[in-house]
Amino acid sequence: MQKVLFIGNARNGKLEILDKDKFRNDFAEAFKEDVVVEGVIEKQSRSRTNQQNRWLWGVAYKILSDHTGYTPEEIHEIIKYKFLRKHYTVGDEQYDVGSTTTTLSTVEFSEYKEKIQRFGATLGCNIPDPNESDSIFNTLNQELDLQKQETKE
Repeated sequence: MQKVLFIGNARNGKLEILDKDKFRNDFAEAFKEDVVVEGVIEKQSRSRTNQQNRWLWGVAYKILSDHTGYTPEEIHEIIKYKFLRKHYTVGDEQYDVGSTTTTLSTVEFSEYKEKIQRFGATLGCNIPDPNESDSIFNTLNQELDLQKQETKE
């Protein structure tokens, strides 16, 4: 199946393709014959960033893990189940599972982060924002570097 991707802006109900020449060339190359085509235009969303992922595992889950005694992986499952629960019905049985965090957009992740912070507060944990936890990241990175050096020796 041939695809032609493009990026554009929607402004006042009108589509503006950012690189028109590239779009025209790609389209002409992909569809040299007469065919029926289908198009879908949707708002572009960005996946969560590496910094958001580092904050999730290196700060939020670590703080909750240290406070509760559960591993970061167990905390991950608990938090997913609490805030990203999906319901499934198979036959007559109902199932609830925690959905994945990997497909969260940056906006959805920000909402997820706030829920985690509120949850942590109910347990007496202060989970700092990512910008407040840069020094924590630096400390964690230094600890990881030391661990790597120790395992090499």
